Amino acid sequence: MKESEKVKESKKAPVRATRAKSAPAKPRSGVSASRRKPKVVDGISPQQRYEMVAQAAYYRAAERGFSPGNELEDWIAAEAEIEQLLAAR
Repeated sequence: MKESEKVKESKKAPVRATRAKSAPAKPRSGVSASRRKPKVVDGISPQQRYEMVAQAAYYRAAERGFSPGNELEDWIAAEAEIEQLLAAR
């Protein structure tokens, strides 16, 4: 192999293997997820539950002066508090 051929070969970009893309999964029921009605449990929709947890987490953060770093703990405690309140209904 000549020197010029070695230089040309070393400058080639490496070949990367590509994977064939698969089609996105279809909804099982034939209705898109955005059109399904949210599941209501004990008269509380997922959106209402989320808002209740968000408000409880906000009040927990306010109690500790909104110091950063405890957001996850506030949310988890708020979820537990709301679950307990809803279970007592």
